Amino acid sequence: MATSMQLWSLRRPSLNSHFMFAKLTRSPSRGTQCLFLISLLGVMSWGLLAPGAFRFLRTDPSSPWALLNDCLLHFAVFAFATLSCGLMFGRHDMGRLWGIAIAFVILGTVTECLQAFIPTRTCDPIDCLANVSGVAAGFKLAAMYFREQRQAPQPARLRR
Repeated sequence: MATSMQLWSLRRPSLNSHFMFAKLTRSPSRGTQCLFLISLLGVMSWGLLAPGAFRFLRTDPSSPWALLNDCLLHFAVFAFATLSCGLMFGRHDMGRLWGIAIAFVILGTVTECLQAFIPTRTCDPIDCLANVSGVAAGFKLAAMYFREQRQAPQPARLRR
């Protein structure tokens, strides 16, 4: 007879079903990991430092939606980057996940400071805050996934 706790755990949706990046933790080859990381950092650097990057997403600068749109873009980029790199390179190790999060916080802060030297860009502390918030969100999602993986029951091994 199943206890109520066992029935609850059977009905409770697993956090794994909510992560579309779950396959990234299945240990892709080192070449695939390097290609992904270089591509991700290249697109992020271009988007954060190129003079006219993502111009099509920006609205009229005097519009109140312009700031929100820009902050959401910064948040989404850094949340995605931290989550995907955390799942790919974290290997269920919170120390590595912290290192990845700190690296992305440094990247976001440095690129915001470098924008002060690009003629058509400005250094905006609100964008820096959006970058750090995105890193925190990606870190939290990856940490929740790792915790769920540790608590998930391991499949029984067949004896020969």
